[in-house]
Amino acid sequence: MKVTGKVMNYFAGGNTAKGFYSLYDSNLTGLERLFILKGGPGSGKSTIMKKIGQEWLDKDYDIEYLHCSSDNDSIDGVIIPALKIGIVDGTAPHVIEPKAPGAIEEYVNLGAAWDSQQLASERAAIIKLTNARSKSFEKAYALFAEALRIHDEWEDIYKSNIDFAKLNGLTNKLIEGFYRDIVLNKKSDVRHRFLGAATPKGAVDFIPNITEGIQKRYF
Repeated sequence: MKVTGKVMNYFAGGNTAKGFYSLYDSNLTGLERLFILKGGPGSGKSTIMKKIGQEWLDKDYDIEYLHCSSDNDSIDGVIIPALKIGIVDGTAPHVIEPKAPGAIEEYVNLGAAWDSQQLASERAAIIKLTNARSKSFEKAYALFAEALRIHDEWEDIYKSNIDFAKLNGLTNKLIEGFYRDIVLNKKSDVRHRFLGAATPKGAVDFIPNITEGIQKRYF
């Protein structure tokens, strides 16, 4: 029987009411090598990252896939925690500021494989599609912002009808029930991630995968 590592799937960037929101920095912290792929859509970034991830997965290494919130079939990055190595999509809107260029971060230009002459012949179509894409994102973000405004109006009604003394009492009871006097002699490692995202195929989340190793889940 072939042994393989485990895969963790999550979103490190999301389409939100405030536009594209990135949590990349939190998830790339601690890596000793980071390869940043540059290149236009369809230049092979996601395909390369998936193939590399599968290669190390087959060698029994645990893998993290950073999924793309704007393309359900693509990933924005792959991390091999045990090797402290990551490969990520560095094209907009994934803005990644190198902290030690050359020493940690390395740029990989996939544009070297372009047929620039052939692309130039499709200049008008490329510009038209790029503009249409930008307008679609702007419209989506505007609608998310409107939905958030409505949500906040609902929330205000509930907030004004809550007994916060009772709520605080319930909170303390839950803390006592969950943790009691448990103290772990270890340093915490906090990572900020999106459990789900608004995608072209609707709301998608990886909660079952992210929490599969946890003994208890509370809803």
